[in-house]
Amino acid sequence: MTVRIAVVGAGALGLYYGGLLAKHRRDGDGKTRPNKADHRVAFLARSDYAALGSRGLVVHSTDGDFKLAADELEVFDGADPAALARDFGPVDLLLIGLKTTANAEAYAKLLPPLFHADRTVLLCLQNGLGNEASLAELFPPERILGGTAFLCSNRIAPGEIEHTEHAMIHLAPYSKAFAAPRDALTPEAVRDLFEASGVDCQVRPNYIEMRWRKQIWNVPFNALCTIHNCGTDQLLAMPGMADRVSATMREIIYLGESINAALLERNLRLPAARRINCGEYRLSANTDEIVAEQLAKTRAMNDYKPSMLLDYRAGRPLEYEAIFGACLRERAAYAPDCAIPEIEAIAGELRLAAAIAQP
Repeated sequence: MTVRIAVVGAGALGLYYGGLLAKHRRDGDGKTRPNKADHRVAFLARSDYAALGSRGLVVHSTDGDFKLAADELEVFDGADPAALARDFGPVDLLLIGLKTTANAEAYAKLLPPLFHADRTVLLCLQNGLGNEASLAELFPPERILGGTAFLCSNRIAPGEIEHTEHAMIHLAPYSKAFAAPRDALTPEAVRDLFEASGVDCQVRPNYIEMRWRKQIWNVPFNALCTIHNCGTDQLLAMPGMADRVSATMREIIYLGESINAALLERNLRLPAARRINCGEYRLSANTDEIVAEQLAKTRAMNDYKPSMLLDYRAGRPLEYEAIFGACLRERAAYAPDCAIPEIEAIAGELRLAAAIAQP
């Protein structure tokens, strides 16, 4: 039994995780996985298509450098997803690692040719909120896995990745009605696939809590590093900034709790097929520990440059809508009485910075 994995979004995230999966196939032939299934990995690439096809993939990693030669990769042109569907074969696991700024085109054009309702599971490893809900408007909700990647990885050249810290993935079904088309695609089997490839991967019981856990870091550090045009060490060295980051993290934790509670109540009024996978929300019970841990881990990242800052410096569109816009929209829809003064202030400052960078 072969599990065909297609990576859509050959950037810092997609090339790193996809590279590890492909390396595991090359080195271990997939035979060490608990379910004993083999797997193949294909990359749908645009800007890196030529480099991957000629020079292969190079990963500089704190966990060990590795290379995959061009003839060890299955790479397809992102302008022609139908070619991947035709020549690679039917996709079982569709790993979405695109920047959310590309969602409008990608969801409508890149994903449909690769999806088969009777066999494909979509794994969304994108930043922010609302991506799975958008996917559920186009694809069956019971085939969608949400995922958050706690990864410090940057694309430093075409087909070349620098991984400096962390790599954990959290997975959770988006829908209460999630149903894998076969055993090799259950959340636990997908977890095992990543684990066997060297990735610390956990299945979480609550999709909403999983998404908001990632927001705890993403909201303050992506935005404030971009606003001040600096890395994490420089940011935290600014007077009062650690307190501002901490206050923002606390707002995220409590806002997530309020939204989780509202969605739990909403689920009671919905048919089973439309219920979101939410439940016990445990973040607020450990707020002090979570904030302290996030700050400690960030200080250990050696002045890390978040992806939004790199996009800002390169003049690329920022992931404002997924990280901030969706956050504010969900507050308005589900928790309008939840006060979030720091988040609102940072959002305004980020909008100003983005307008200056992108007139």
